[in-house]
Amino acid sequence: MHLILNTGNNKEEAYSQMTLLQKISRTFGDVFVPIIPVLVATGLFMGLRGLLQNLGIQMSDNFVLFSQVLTDTAFAFLPALVAWSTMKKFGGTPVIGIVIGLMLVSPSLPNAYAVAAGTAQPIGLSILGITVPVVGYQGSVLPALVLGIIAAKTQKALKKVVPDVLDLIVTPFVTLLFSMILGLLIVGPIMHNAEQLIFGAIKAFMSLP
Repeated sequence: MHLILNTGNNKEEAYSQMTLLQKISRTFGDVFVPIIPVLVATGLFMGLRGLLQNLGIQMSDNFVLFSQVLTDTAFAFLPALVAWSTMKKFGGTPVIGIVIGLMLVSPSLPNAYAVAAGTAQPIGLSILGITVPVVGYQGSVLPALVLGIIAAKTQKALKKVVPDVLDLIVTPFVTLLFSMILGLLIVGPIMHNAEQLIFGAIKAFMSLP
């Protein structure tokens, strides 16, 4: 027991001595390492399907459909994986993170890929005279990451003030409600635009001579 406690203290001490950049890198690692095996496996399935298609092997429509379910699910519901891992990392309830991530890709929202292709339109919500476009966040990372951190902090703060007899109901309810409003109207649009800027910068960098 003493060895376990000592190891935990050493980790906390090492983390406290890190620079800000090292802490951010460590946090990203702790969040994304648990979901990497799923993404790698999904990528291998995609590669295998592409190999079969390049070899000219004919596949039935049902086989292609089943392969798409196998290869597309992890990426379509990536925000749920990211929010789950983030909640777990920052001391929140992981199942609440799953629900928050699924909320970001709810079928009730316009699909992000369909909006990008021009086959769907965002939902315009007017707030204080400002129209906020609301869409789903399929395949996005930053909205789920930031929202997971906020939700974990919110839940931990509520647990300090909500009586134990009401904690089981009030804390998840307020956390989900606050996260839904914040995620769809503020965090989601801001982080999604930031994500697009980052991707654009990376593409521009990769196209340099």
